[in-house]
Amino acid sequence: MLQKKVSGFIFSTLFIALSFALTGCSDFTPAPEGERTVEIGILLRKQFTEDPCKNPDRVYRHIMVLLPGDRIIGYNVRPGEIGAFRYIFMNSKGVVRELPRLKEIRRHYIDADYAQKVTYKGRENLHMVTVWVKLKVTPEQAQRLTECWEELKENTPPFRLWGNNCASRAAECFVKAGILPWGLPGVDRPASVLKEVMRHYPDTTTEEGYFGFDINNKAFMIPLACPAEKK
Repeated sequence: MLQKKVSGFIFSTLFIALSFALTGCSDFTPAPEGERTVEIGILLRKQFTEDPCKNPDRVYRHIMVLLPGDRIIGYNVRPGEIGAFRYIFMNSKGVVRELPRLKEIRRHYIDADYAQKVTYKGRENLHMVTVWVKLKVTPEQAQRLTECWEELKENTPPFRLWGNNCASRAAECFVKAGILPWGLPGVDRPASVLKEVMRHYPDTTTEEGYFGFDINNKAFMIPLACPAEKK
């Protein structure tokens, strides 16, 4: 059993290296701007912090996607499946989460007010800052993106931090939808997805702050307001 899992890890590493090589040679061209009429979103979560202005975190810990109609969806490891070695190198059970479940276990992801005063592991008044990337795609791409996430929800693959993580699944669906070229350069990380999107779609817009939904389940952002630096 261990031999099979180690072999899977080696295969995953080689797969990442191959994807880097192929992506670097890609001649991918996005759809013309005039044909991209449907807005989707990418949500990049930062780490909890006591003061996001004094300690700006540039490392993104998690990525989720906003499908058309502000439908939030993402992939993660199932609770109870985390163990250091297994979590990083071997397969654990994965799970696809949406708004109803997120309200119960990840309120700081979808409640902009609560994201400014989170209690986590005994620490109070922490901040959960989100970077919201807005991107327009074609109606056909939006449909394929939604179908990909529906398939992941029905047949959820195993989770592994190295190579089968939240960024891996987000990139997979962007590729299947024709939004990004095949594979991510380097290690699968939320930052890698962001880099590829910004590289191919310079017309994207970004907001940083506290993300949430109103009573009509419409997504909104409370901007992060930091004092201006003194010159």
